[in-house]
Amino acid sequence: MALTSIAAVAVLVAVSPTSWNGADQATLQDVPEEPENPGDTFILPPAVGTDAHDEWIKWYRNAEFDGLDSYTRDIVLALHDFEVAFHPDLNHDASTEAAALLAQRDRLDGAYTPTTNERLLHDWLIEQYPTPSTIQDIDDKLLDIVHTEDNLHHVKYVYNKLNEGANIGYVPKDLRDSDWEYWHWEMHIAACDILWEDCDPVQLREDLANNRELTAEEIEAIEE
Repeated sequence: MALTSIAAVAVLVAVSPTSWNGADQATLQDVPEEPENPGDTFILPPAVGTDAHDEWIKWYRNAEFDGLDSYTRDIVLALHDFEVAFHPDLNHDASTEAAALLAQRDRLDGAYTPTTNERLLHDWLIEQYPTPSTIQDIDDKLLDIVHTEDNLHHVKYVYNKLNEGANIGYVPKDLRDSDWEYWHWEMHIAACDILWEDCDPVQLREDLANNRELTAEEIEAIEE
């Protein structure tokens, strides 16, 4: 890939993954720091094509993250790698468009059994990227993005990673902002399930569904 194309991808990488963690700003830095909060793994990388970016991507791919951080790192890398491979011109986010197309395809072929969070994500994606109404037209559009049938597995990988993100409350910022409280608690429930041995995610979800007011001690335990 030409250096000018790679440099252009850096702009997209700087914008797209950041929009998934709900952060207002990302800090440009050559030496990564440990994330302060579960799920806040992403750090704005140096420009693609520079030695600093090569160092960053090597660190980020191989860093030993636990729990939510490992999920968010995989999502960021899935988006990063898809855009670098298939979408250097930056007129929109090809990775999320491809995910919207695959969600609509699943709906049309009768294989659609999403979780609640996946369905909310798919509704949002399809609203952002209106999709064709036939499977053939969807397949044609996917091939326009990834060029060959041999590359379609990359679309499935991105789709699966974005679904994993939705199931731990890690979604695009605009979707998160549309119902901040819901997605806030979905990420806390995921943390309860993945990170904290003494936390019962089923009970926590039931308590929230029943609109029971949490005690000060429970809130403190969730937010630690």
